[in-house]
Amino acid sequence: EQLDPDALARRGEAFASRHDFEHALADLSKAIDQRPEDTEYRFQRAQIYRQTGQADLALTDLDKVISLNADFVRAYLPRAEIRLRDKNMEGAVADLDAVDRLSPKQADVRFVLAQRYEAVDRFSQAIAQYDLWIQSHEVDAKIAAALGERCRVSAIQNEDLAGGLKDCDKALRIADKKNPSYGTLFGNRGLVELRQ
Repeated sequence: EQLDPDALARRGEAFASRHDFEHALADLSKAIDQRPEDTEYRFQRAQIYRQTGQADLALTDLDKVISLNADFVRAYLPRAEIRLRDKNMEGAVADLDAVDRLSPKQADVRFVLAQRYEAVDRFSQAIAQYDLWIQSHEVDAKIAAALGERCRVSAIQNEDLAGGLKDCDKALRIADKKNPSYGTLFGNRGLVELRQ
């Protein structure tokens, strides 16, 4: 039977959700052969390549997605993560900057973006992302973690230590005390106090 590319892609995604990656890749590759300019199919295939540890193939697909559509925001973060793995810091930062530029102010992705900026030692960018995320996620389950991280980055940067201390105090008040990461909040606060 001849399936059209959309049907192939849907079937490929269904295979992927059942962790049948071999058939998923076969279907998505067929869909791409029939419609090479489709960014969504390539993005889906890149995700499967990443899941199966084939980062280089994922990178090729993500590069192609972005060359076909520079505003395809979901392709930049996975590419940044692969570039980080490959120690391509400049490339990773360029991709993070693209996510920052293309995402709405209140987007949930800013939380991950903040963490990735921290990973490349771009601390002022990390703080800016935490600021944006915290403003629009007051009642989010990750709020204590975000405050704790912003507190830690303030300490690392040795800037706005009073604000950092406030963040840590608030995080400690609202965090779940049974959460294994609760203790790290005390460590973060200690770091701020040490800087002060």
